[in-house]
Amino acid sequence: MRIGDGYTGPEMIGTTAWVAAAIVLSIGLALTGGAVIWKQQRARAEAQALQERQVERLQDDLVKRLTMPVYGLKGARGTLAAMGGRVTRSAFRAYVESRDLPREFPGARGFGFIERVEQADLAAFVAARRRDGAPDFDVHGLGQESTHYIVSEIEPLARNAAAWGLDSGANPVRRQAIEQAVDSGEATLSSPTPLVQDRQQGPGFLLLVPVYKQGRDPGTPAERRAALLGLLYAPLVASELLQGATDQAASLLDLNLSARTLDGQFAPLLATRNGRPLPPAEAADASITEEPTAQSLRFTVAGREFLLEAALTREAAMGLLGLSGVGLELGGALLSLMFAVTVYLLAVGRARAEQLAQDMTADLARLARVADEARQSLQDLYDNAPCAYYALDADGRFLQINALGLKWLGSTAEELVGRMSPRDFFDEAGRAQFDAAFPRFKAEGRISGLEFDLTGRQGQARRVSLSATAVYGPGGEYLRSRSVMFDISETHRIRQQLHQLTLDQEAMLESDLVGIVKLRDRRSIWHNRALERMFGYAEGELAGAAARQLYADDTAFHALGALAYPQLRAGGRFRTQQQMRRKDGALIWVDLAGVELPGSDGSTLWMLVDITQSKAHEARMERAALHDALTGVPNRVLLADRLRQAIRAAERNGHVFALAYLDLNGFKQINDTHGHDAGDVVLKAVAARLLASLRASDTVARLGGDEFVVLLTPAQAPADVEPVLSRLLDALSQPVTLNSGELVAVGASLGLAHYPTDGRTPEALMRRADEAMFANKRAGRARASTR
Repeated sequence: MRIGDGYTGPEMIGTTAWVAAAIVLSIGLALTGGAVIWKQQRARAEAQALQERQVERLQDDLVKRLTMPVYGLKGARGTLAAMGGRVTRSAFRAYVESRDLPREFPGARGFGFIERVEQADLAAFVAARRRDGAPDFDVHGLGQESTHYIVSEIEPLARNAAAWGLDSGANPVRRQAIEQAVDSGEATLSSPTPLVQDRQQGPGFLLLVPVYKQGRDPGTPAERRAALLGLLYAPLVASELLQGATDQAASLLDLNLSARTLDGQFAPLLATRNGRPLPPAEAADASITEEPTAQSLRFTVAGREFLLEAALTREAAMGLLGLSGVGLELGGALLSLMFAVTVYLLAVGRARAEQLAQDMTADLARLARVADEARQSLQDLYDNAPCAYYALDADGRFLQINALGLKWLGSTAEELVGRMSPRDFFDEAGRAQFDAAFPRFKAEGRISGLEFDLTGRQGQARRVSLSATAVYGPGGEYLRSRSVMFDISETHRIRQQLHQLTLDQEAMLESDLVGIVKLRDRRSIWHNRALERMFGYAEGELAGAAARQLYADDTAFHALGALAYPQLRAGGRFRTQQQMRRKDGALIWVDLAGVELPGSDGSTLWMLVDITQSKAHEARMERAALHDALTGVPNRVLLADRLRQAIRAAERNGHVFALAYLDLNGFKQINDTHGHDAGDVVLKAVAARLLASLRASDTVARLGGDEFVVLLTPAQAPADVEPVLSRLLDALSQPVTLNSGELVAVGASLGLAHYPTDGRTPEALMRRADEAMFANKRAGRARASTR
């Protein structure tokens, strides 16, 4: 080694070269490592976002499939309400036949009606069904409970004959769902349970909607049970309900779908692996919770909790995450190595640099092979993505297309590239739309959301959504498109269903039977024509009108506002029956229901049904139930109520009162001699004389035949009553003129009881008066006397 001439020797040069190369390599590898980590994190975030979007779309689809039948059942409930709550076989069949069940409600075997029947009423119930056009109706599968829930109507009957007449309450799962629906007043989905009409006996559900008397929710569980008219229901077969639901996500995700049962566990409904649905036996044991990308989501539909578990398939995970950052890592490492080698070569000389250059060439060859493998992986992801990728030239012909696009079109790349256009697979309307849109796309460089009906060469049709951006040359000339096409067939079908639902709702809003009005600050901001007709106003007269003019008076207006609006503002619903005033001043009875519209700044929506005729009918029926049909005086039922009221009033005020039991003498002879019409004339004359002889506070009642009861309230003392009744007997003894002109006369035997001397209960007083009457009759006395 030489000293002093500036020569450091090969050892020093080699050490310096190695140190410089190591520093360069370390810096390069550090930068490469940071870039790789960033790349992997970005790929993982994109994969997770893609997975979450697929899971969210699948959840939305499942919720729609499970809740669509609710609209049909509520429509049936509205039909029942319009019919006064009476379920007839012909009307129920007509409603079900008016709906396209397979298209509107996929998975629903039909619509049915369940009625609550006590054990003691079964025979009468079966007889009534047979009289209603179902001579073959019978009940079966009865449970041990004294209360049964019988399927009295089910349509289409051919697909559901096994369920007709079935006691749904015999099965604990169905009974729990039925009782939950009745007590809550809401649509309820049962736990998974096999359906008798499903030959496969796979999991199924009962979707139940309770129907109450008078078409309204009474409020509390006890009131709901008392007012129950029955339950509308739809039997749902899980395999049919979920058919096709997972097709779009199956190539990307492994899925498990299960529902919570009565014991708190989750029962499997559906499982897919690598795009293939698993058999029920394998689905029960399938688990994906240990997968790195596992995700679970719980959601509730109609009171039933579901668990949706999802994870990327192994192929999707490898495609999205497996090679993420590999090319960057290898490229960065090799570039770092190249810089380090370059530095080293510059330090140690040309000869060694040449040798290292050869080695570096070999490394680059290996890098090229790795890059080619990465390219093939990306090509696989491109070809098998859940959408069609393609490019079009300036004439609209294909330049390239991925494998899924070729599958949709049923063609090979050789048949399409440079020869055919997407328009060749559209219908006539689609070709016209393409011809109008493509020139505009080439000029503007972007287009999105165009929808077409596309049919492949094998005849398979689908609805697609097309979006694209344009690639231009240096001079601004169009070169090619970057186009993507999504299959939106299922989304299009659901959108059409929602459109039909909107039309149905518009038809309901314009119903001739139900008046509807939207109020803000109790002033009309919208109403339908039925409201104007109900209240006798011309079209447009109620626009902007105050609600007060529809009420009978200010008191009724303010009372309803004080009662209803606090309940509406709390998120509740309000319903009542209210007497209101028409434009001509006539009063009508209205069934009134209101709800506050969410997000509407306090606006409320009210539905009104004219029930004047129903009210009049109820009044007539109530009078017929409480009054004697021949004489018009109170009958035994109303007498019992007034007697109880008299006892309570006497207990409060210290009063006494008297009860007289009266039996006509000689009435049978008149009936036998002159006929029953003459007997009716005598009974009506006796009732009229009794009413004319007594005070307004007294009650005259006919118990049946020739027996009457007189209730005298209040009385000062027992001694004051007997003269009154003696005069009453004298009036009854006066002759009665028959329709024939003949005169007949009857007498009366009368027994008297005093409260509280002769008894403190209705039964004791009636018994004492009856005994006193018979004592008088045996003694031949026609006067008032106590026993």
